[in-house]
Amino acid sequence: DFAEWVRQHPHDMYEGPLKTKSGQIRTILWSNSALFSSDSDELTAIAIGQDITERKEAERQLQVASQKRYNQVKEIAGGVSHEIFNALFPATSCLSKLSQRLDLNQADEIARNRKLIQVVENAVQRAVEMTELVTEYSKLESDRKIEDVSLQAILQEILLANESRIEELKVKVKLEVPGDFLLKCHRPHIYSLFNNLMVNALDAIAEVKQRNISISACKKGGRLSIEFSDSGVGIPPENIDKIFDAFFSTKPRTGTGLGLAISKKIVELYSGSIEVNSSLDKGTKFIILL
Repeated sequence: DFAEWVRQHPHDMYEGPLKTKSGQIRTILWSNSALFSSDSDELTAIAIGQDITERKEAERQLQVASQKRYNQVKEIAGGVSHEIFNALFPATSCLSKLSQRLDLNQADEIARNRKLIQVVENAVQRAVEMTELVTEYSKLESDRKIEDVSLQAILQEILLANESRIEELKVKVKLEVPGDFLLKCHRPHIYSLFNNLMVNALDAIAEVKQRNISISACKKGGRLSIEFSDSGVGIPPENIDKIFDAFFSTKPRTGTGLGLAISKKIVELYSGSIEVNSSLDKGTKFIILL
């Protein structure tokens, strides 16, 4: 019976559910103490209950967040190892061929050897870029800062950095962003966000004849709404839900699959949103709210 149980557990703590009058289930931490009489078999049991519902919920959320982060790290690690292997495989293959050809002294072998060396350099460079992007992706949260950043100045800097490719592809760029539009974000983050969109846009329009990029911004409910559009090939409907996933790429030979994942992470880091609308053979539009 209860008295016997108390005798066997004179000082005990346990958690248990308690239903309130309103029907709500709360988690209670019970602390029991038994007081025994020295001259009789009577005992007094004292039970103190502490409502720990919020604490248990916080612990549960912490476990969920921890598991989610672990899954993300595991996904990144698996993706990185796969991508770096793919990037370096041509290098190992070419080095093997070069080692076999070093004994050949024919003049026509020089051009072939130089081509193999170029393949090796490209493969190693891609692997280096992959590790740099993974490092950037993993440090986004710790690098978060708030500062006033001119949206127009950032976009002009990105256009200048990509000027040679823009001229090579004969792209018409339309920039409609007022000079007084400021974002409260870390400047390198905003640069990375829009530079990733620019690189993707240039890749998309390289495959079409009409090559246009349009960037505009307006104020919306105390925030900035930025539209980034291109006239490229568009995104297949079956890929729309995957483009922000880490390591998903429609350009497996040249893309890393991290550019848009980084862009989305940056937007979310500053409590913003990013949407995409795309039509095959018509182009793609990203709408960012920050």
